[in-house]
Amino acid sequence: MEKGIDLSCWNEVDDFYKLKKAGYTFVILRAGFGKLADQKDSHFEDFYKRARTAGLKIGAYWYSYATTVDEALQEAKACLECIKDKKFEMPIYYDIEEDATYATGKVNEIFLKFAEYLKSQRYIPGLYSSTGYLDKYIKPETITNGKYPLWVAQWFTTCQYTGAPYQVWQYTENEHPPGVVGSCDADQCYATFDYIKKYGWNGYTVTASKTKPNPLTAEELKAVLDVCAGKYGTGESRFKKLEAKHFNATRIQNAVNEVSKSTSVFGIINNLKAIGLYV
Repeated sequence: MEKGIDLSCWNEVDDFYKLKKAGYTFVILRAGFGKLADQKDSHFEDFYKRARTAGLKIGAYWYSYATTVDEALQEAKACLECIKDKKFEMPIYYDIEEDATYATGKVNEIFLKFAEYLKSQRYIPGLYSSTGYLDKYIKPETITNGKYPLWVAQWFTTCQYTGAPYQVWQYTENEHPPGVVGSCDADQCYATFDYIKKYGWNGYTVTASKTKPNPLTAEELKAVLDVCAGKYGTGESRFKKLEAKHFNATRIQNAVNEVSKSTSVFGIINNLKAIGLYV
């Protein structure tokens, strides 16, 4: 478990180094809100730069006012415009708190429109919501079918949400960590999100070294075999299913292409060795 804080223009931070020294390992920053890119959070750029310099892991969130799927898409595009050219080690969360959004009866569709667009641009989207809203309005399959990370807010001694797996819990609005002026929200994280960098999401890229092989992991190799066995379908559907499990679909497909060139085990191994995917 790691602990961190989330910040917006309503917070002031004197020293991110003090925050890290006190044992906080990540920050989740509000990138902005609404449908327009010029609604970027006024502290986002400064907080991002200083947190990065201090060596903290960074995530982001976008506050929603959407009441239709079209507005959710506009918000997704505005969010992407504000976060592009940056790298994030944690997901980009869609912060849905407005009663008007939940009152539409379409909140699941609204979230999925935002999430699917970000994912199509190779960002890992997640959902932020409180236990009350989650229990009443969010279908568990909305989270689990796409394997979207969940950030739950419940200001209590324990998180009591059981509807779907969650990775981050916002447990208080009244943390007083070193380096922060006054109070702020604080969070516990139960996931490493290592796959974000590993598979080239959230501004990161995966490049094969010319001098050093970049072999398939055991999980990737199984995915290659599963693709060959027809478990991921074909075409665009295959890519979407691979990316839903956070694989670099292009990398998996390249390996599949090499495997298909040979009908023998030794031939398969040699083909993968030739492109640095097996050692």
